[in-house]
Order: sequence, then C-alpha cells, then structure tokens
Amino acid sequence: MLTLENCDLEPVRFIDSIQSFGALIAVDTNQRVQAYSKNALEFLGIEELSLGKELHISEQILNPLCVTRTHVEDLEVLQFEKRIPEEEITLGPRIEKLFQSTDLQSLLDNCAQAVFEQSGFDRVLVYKFHDDLHGEVVAEKRKSEMDSFLGLHFPASDIPGPAREVFLDNWLRIVPDVNAPSTPILSKRDKLIDLGKVLIRAVSPIHIEYLQNMGVCASMTLSIIVEGKLWGLFACHNKTPKNISKTKRLQCSNLTQLASALIQSMILRVERKSLRE
Repeated sequence: MLTLENCDLEPVRFIDSIQSFGALIAVDTNQRVQAYSKNALEFLGIEELSLGKELHISEQILNPLCVTRTHVEDLEVLQFEKRIPEEEITLGPRIEKLFQSTDLQSLLDNCAQAVFEQSGFDRVLVYKFHDDLHGEVVAEKRKSEMDSFLGLHFPASDIPGPAREVFLDNWLRIVPDVNAPSTPILSKRDKLIDLGKVLIRAVSPIHIEYLQNMGVCASMTLSIIVEGKLWGLFACHNKTPKNISKTKRLQCSNLTQLASALIQSMILRVERKSLRE
C-alpha cells in the first residue's frame, strides 16, 4: 500500500487509468487497437471498439474533438478531449514585463504575475527546489480569497523522485477536477503502457489527497527547467474545477520555457558578478 513514507516507489508513469476529462486509445503500427479507456465508446459516440481489431473513426466524430498523438515504444497513443472555447490571448505585455526584471526576485514575481494572468487560475506559486530537494515558495500571485503560501518550506518527499522525473519530461500537467473519478484502461497487453508523456493520465491518489487537503479543486503544474535540471515549478491552483483550452496550455508552456531561460540567464549573471567581486 502506498503511503507518504513510500511514495518514492509509486510508478507514476505506469498507471492503468486516465482522468475522465478525456479518452484514450492506443494502436500498434497496423492501427490495431491495443488498449482503450473504458469511457472511449461513450466519449467518442461510437458503437464498437475491440481489442486487436483495426481502428476506424470517422472525421465527423473527430471534428469536434481535440486529438493529441503520443508515440510510446511501438504504440501510438491517441488522447481525445472536448474542445474548449478559445479566448483572445495577448502575451506581449506579459513577456515585456519579464524582460524588465532587474534581479532574480523581481523576475520570479513577474513570472508569477504572468502565469496568473495567462492561466486564469486563482493562485500561482513559484516553487523552488533547494540542493537537498526540499521546496520553498519564493513568489506568489493569488486572488484575495486564496490562502498565502509565500515563504513556506516543504519537505522533499512532497514531490517524490518519480514525479520529478515526469515533470522534467513535460512542461505542463493539468488536473481539471481533483474530485472526478478516474477511468480504467482496458488493454490487450500484459504490461502497462508508459503514460509519462500522456497529459490525461490519472493522478496519484496521494497527490489527490494532498490537493484536497489544500482545498484545491483543480491544478496545473508547469516545469521550470534550468541547465537541464528541474529548478522548480509553477503550481497553479483553483478553488473550483477548471480546464483551459489546448491553445492556452501551449501559451502557458511557451511562457514557462521563456521564464526558465530568463531565470537561467539571471542566475548566471549573478554568479559572474559574484566572481568579479
């Protein structure tokens, strides 16, 4: 049984279910179905889906959906989501403010503000990992009704090793409804599929409990990667269920990649200045 004490052993990549805001079908190189989520028939509005048989889905069914394709070993994993209405997105002023930052703290504050405005979540934390892997909230932007976590430190065990590895492989992870039940995957294969790069994979029950204890109903996590290492995270929280469009997710990912590059540049600048003094 998984607990907070042994969660480092949880195989977060190899999980046999997905979040119910999407559906999943995995096919082999011959387009034969090797696995599918239990909700796929209803989600896609199709009458038949059989393991081992060739996949046939009409364009008429696919048109109202967002489809993401991820290659995992010899499989193509198809993720299906309902389309979310797009909003007008203007990144320019937010990006300009990042470049105006004069030191690392002002940059982190501006990053929190930019992600807060871009994502529309109720609270955004900039969570930095220290050398011993414990975390500290070093910047924050929130709505007034949300509790503040600024300055708080959290043990390394709050984000175990397997989760850190997945964050390093993915710029973004979203959980639109913490309380929604997960959907099992039916598979033709004996071994579980590596869902490490699949956005809709189910969430660890330990992490679900963690978010519920914080009073969070939806979350989005964006990875801050500096010199190829996981420097920290943007942790976005909402008091009610919340999903955002595929375009807005991409914009948030792009913003995070820019923030990562600017943080790396700022750290190097500080180090060079320190060497000269």
